[in-house]
Amino acid sequence: CDVTYVAGKCPSLTYVQLNIIAKPSRSWIEHEGDILSNGHHLSLTEGDYLKLACTVIDARPTPIIIWRSVDSRGQTFELIRSSTSSGTESFIVTTGTSGDESNSNTGMDRATLILNKKLTRDDLGSKYECHIEHETIANGTMDKHVVLDVSGK
Repeated sequence: CDVTYVAGKCPSLTYVQLNIIAKPSRSWIEHEGDILSNGHHLSLTEGDYLKLACTVIDARPTPIIIWRSVDSRGQTFELIRSSTSSGTESFIVTTGTSGDESNSNTGMDRATLILNKKLTRDDLGSKYECHIEHETIANGTMDKHVVLDVSGK
């Protein structure tokens, strides 16, 4: 807002910062370019390298994305978190106004956290979960997961 006083010298310039908050509209998990349905079973072999990408779109500010594993006994382990991976090739944020064709119709952020892991026998029956935290959603409401079927070599 800029106010000009015609009758005298009273320079006044005030800035207002507008923070836009937008609820994430969608999340998904990708493996080798395929979008997986929630709860999808992946059949892999011990020693394979698993690469999963969790993507969240239309959220402002950028959400926190966490990859977790839940073993066959129900124990949960945090594997990687976007807030600690910021600035690495594992965490990628793009905006719809940056010229990225995939985001051009939303104009909002796209955040992706990539999990890379060499599989072992211990991964048999494990659930790999993409957990999303954002101030506009209830805990766990946008989480997605896949289940691993790992065979021995």
